[in-house]
Amino acid sequence: MINNVQIFKMSVTNYYRIEVIEDILKALEEGDLDKLQKLCKKYSMQYKDDYDVQQVCSEIKVFAELGNHESLEDVKSRFRGILSTDRTR
Repeated sequence: MINNVQIFKMSVTNYYRIEVIEDILKALEEGDLDKLQKLCKKYSMQYKDDYDVQQVCSEIKVFAELGNHESLEDVKSRFRGILSTDRTR
């Protein structure tokens, strides 16, 4: 059974997760590779247990190394989906 403290913690976690996703998505939209790499480094360390953040940051790292713009569009699309799902919770 979930108590009020657990619900509060989940709400706070979800709020900050949305902020993280919005920050990264904004940098993606701007195409600012330096900012993307800094954000991903920061958030990867901060959200080690968040699969979505880890996966997207990993893909951004690959994009930065290879410069594959198709993969970048895939990352943007997936992140928009994650963001819309988080906002409906």
